[in-house]
Amino acid sequence: MARAYQVVGVMFLVMGVFVLYQSLQLRYISRGIPGPGFFGVWLGGLMTVLAVVFLVQNMLPNRRPSGPFELLPSGEMRLPLLLAIAALAVTVVALPILGFRLTIFGLSLFLLSYVGRQPLALSLAVSAVASVGVYYLFTALLGVILPTGLGGI
Repeated sequence: MARAYQVVGVMFLVMGVFVLYQSLQLRYISRGIPGPGFFGVWLGGLMTVLAVVFLVQNMLPNRRPSGPFELLPSGEMRLPLLLAIAALAVTVVALPILGFRLTIFGLSLFLLSYVGRQPLALSLAVSAVASVGVYYLFTALLGVILPTGLGGI
């Protein structure tokens, strides 16, 4: 069981170092704004640090997990997790077709209302603000081009 946690920790460490290495090959800042390597450097660095912390925690004798290693949670948490993964897969397919704002609105609405069981009014409000706000942040402030979809939305 402890071996499974060590293998997972090493896998994330290798992925983090790989992402960090590849991102360092790109420009970190381009024309005064975050360049193509900006996100990858932070993601790879954070993944590497967290993987090291995970490995160190699992090497300490009093921190080792005592239960069996499960890939998926059991009981009532399994269905929401699988629904969230399916929603992300649908988002990947729908993003170029519907555009960023509509796709992220739908994803947020589904995750909040159905998976998270939040009230519909709250889910609608948060989804609208999140999709439009994130779109504005990336396009207007960071200069990132996001997909607009068929209708130009």
